[in-house]
Amino acid sequence: MGIGRKHPVAARILRRWRALTGGAAVRDPGRRTVVACSGGADSVALAVALGSVSPRPVIAHISHDIRDQAAVQADRLFVEGLAAGLGCRFVHDSIAVVDRAGNLEENARDARYEALVRIATGAGCRYIATGHHADDQAETVLMNLLRGSGVRGLGGIPGVRAIGPASIIRPALGVRRAELIGLCAEAGVGHRHDETNDDLGFLRNRVRGDLLPLIEQLRSDAVERIGDAAANCVDAQILIHSAVDAQWDQWTAVDGGVERDRAGGRLAPRAVFDGILRRFVTRQAGGVGLDQMSGRAVRAAHAGIAADSTEPRVYRVGAVVVAVTAHRIRLEMRVDGS
Repeated sequence: MGIGRKHPVAARILRRWRALTGGAAVRDPGRRTVVACSGGADSVALAVALGSVSPRPVIAHISHDIRDQAAVQADRLFVEGLAAGLGCRFVHDSIAVVDRAGNLEENARDARYEALVRIATGAGCRYIATGHHADDQAETVLMNLLRGSGVRGLGGIPGVRAIGPASIIRPALGVRRAELIGLCAEAGVGHRHDETNDDLGFLRNRVRGDLLPLIEQLRSDAVERIGDAAANCVDAQILIHSAVDAQWDQWTAVDGGVERDRAGGRLAPRAVFDGILRRFVTRQAGGVGLDQMSGRAVRAAHAGIAADSTEPRVYRVGAVVVAVTAHRIRLEMRVDGS
């Protein structure tokens, strides 16, 4: 089982893996990585590509209670066999999400990453590699476009993201799904199919099965071009982040929150104001509540700050209370029930 490092698709994944884990300044023993492997073609191909390095990665499989348990067990056994064939250590963890309050998909994702961080920490690995690819990126950008996302959302899936003591990396983000399936075939390994990917009740599955193929009929390189657009949005977000850094210095800590003069605050573009709100939530609540901040609520508060009215008014942006008076803007975390 396995392929040579010179296989063109595997070589691209390996180059990107090294770039995301320190570049030329780091040798492979300093890049110890956990590969999150569901058994699908994308994560299997990633495991195959990284399985050629030394030290070999840890192959981690996370089971959850959303799917039929017979299929769940079959997936686990498949990934365990893949790890053995690649000569990699296999680690398994189980999570329960069905009975959790809130969005099922988000809960499953968050619990999965929590489990992966535990595994990486226990294995002494700094990096967790996931099999997200170019088609995933295009689907994410299109979904966020349909939701009315700003530059941050249109930047799609980040190539690297810190999560606790580890970093999530996506070495295959520039590779097409079909190429990963081909890599599995050439390596002589199969892959599993998650039947939840066929459920058209999920927006991503509708985008994948209906919208993206239609767009590719209009332009055959649509996925690559959408990826380019996402990269441009990432660059724009870097500039916005710099502007937020400069603006944040103008906010003064007060009892229970921060505030600043309205005259200066009204000059900040909406994207920068959004960044200020997010930084406030991150500083005050460790990021808890960021998912509750809707674009419409941000726009309403920003418009209220920019308006000519001097009447006091209060806006709710998720977990944040934005109080606007004639001369001041104040941010506070909302107290439950208020």
